[in-house]
Amino acid sequence: MTVVYFLTHPIQYQSPLIRVLAAAGLKVHVVYGPMAADWAAHDAELGRQVPWDLPLLEGYSHEFVQSPFMFGPVGLLCLRPRIKRLLQRLKPDAVWIHGWGDVYSVAAWNVAWTLGIPVLLRGESHLQCLRGGPLRRWLHRQILSRCFGTVSRFLAIGSANREFYLSYQVPLRKIVNVPYAVDNAWFARKDETIHQDVNEWRERLGIATGETVIGFFGKLKRAKRPDLALRGVALAAAGLPPDQRPWLLFVGDGPLRHQLEKLAASLYPGRTLFLGFQNQTRLPALYHLVDLLLLPSDYEPWGLVVNEAMNAGLPVIVSDCVGCAQDLVQPQVNGAVFRAGDADGLATVLRPFLVDAVLREQAGRESLAIINTWSFKEDLNGLQRAVQLLEVKQAPK
Repeated sequence: MTVVYFLTHPIQYQSPLIRVLAAAGLKVHVVYGPMAADWAAHDAELGRQVPWDLPLLEGYSHEFVQSPFMFGPVGLLCLRPRIKRLLQRLKPDAVWIHGWGDVYSVAAWNVAWTLGIPVLLRGESHLQCLRGGPLRRWLHRQILSRCFGTVSRFLAIGSANREFYLSYQVPLRKIVNVPYAVDNAWFARKDETIHQDVNEWRERLGIATGETVIGFFGKLKRAKRPDLALRGVALAAAGLPPDQRPWLLFVGDGPLRHQLEKLAASLYPGRTLFLGFQNQTRLPALYHLVDLLLLPSDYEPWGLVVNEAMNAGLPVIVSDCVGCAQDLVQPQVNGAVFRAGDADGLATVLRPFLVDAVLREQAGRESLAIINTWSFKEDLNGLQRAVQLLEVKQAPK
């Protein structure tokens, strides 16, 4: 069977997976949307050019849809005929849609359904992602539940995502597990180059061997609560001798950076470092530089930085609003989960990891064991299962 996968633009997490699927013989053809032309040019949240330093368009079949409009009703009207002609030309056995929060994905979903092509849907939502009052939530449920009726199979990225579909009246038989994963081998590697890079980072940043480093990886924006990471670390380190306080490393950039730098100067001076945006090739060494990952988000559909950090053998501490918490973070095993927005709660679960290197090492080993079963292999198996179910459904009696 041939599956046409609609994506708005090349994504650093998606391209390695697509290459694995193609190498395994799964016929996946990717169709990128109109915004793909700008995918490597400008990041609105960072406000600058951020081209990725790894190839994202190699190793798989793909093409682009062009349209002068891509937003709102006009964008929908322009995209639908273009997508229809494309699907009539490609004649796929199924269409794979990634999310429903943009006009391009909605148009592809709608056209596939009207043409009678089975739709595979992979979204990121979980119940704690929902915002607004009771009326808005009720309307959201009514509308989306009706739309979900046109989907043949749902590709659940994890437990919280599966529970979201079930709460929207999706039958369990329609849900197939296709977990959110990263290129585990890339982030787990500990070759001599990584070792040298870690030493260079330590020397450049002034971090001595043996000093504890806490890492925050992600955009410095409100939803990810980098300010809470700063407050939690400061509270957890209170009372420790100055030379035993951990370093707090912010890897990422965003609109809150200037505010955070001022907060760090008053709240946790001398032990907070801001590295700014770091491209993909630098991340494995930076994960091996730190001793623990913090992700204190108020809103986080999944949190792939957790996958990345676990591949480096790190303990992970996340808020209960992080989508991967239910699957990847096991309290008192490989990390901890705290209530979102609670700086004292974060400090409480973090403090034991600051003072006990053995605890960190044990939790890191557990992280690696857990993430080894959450990989592209499971994605391939899940997608093959979804396709097989479509074949059974479509087979003549």
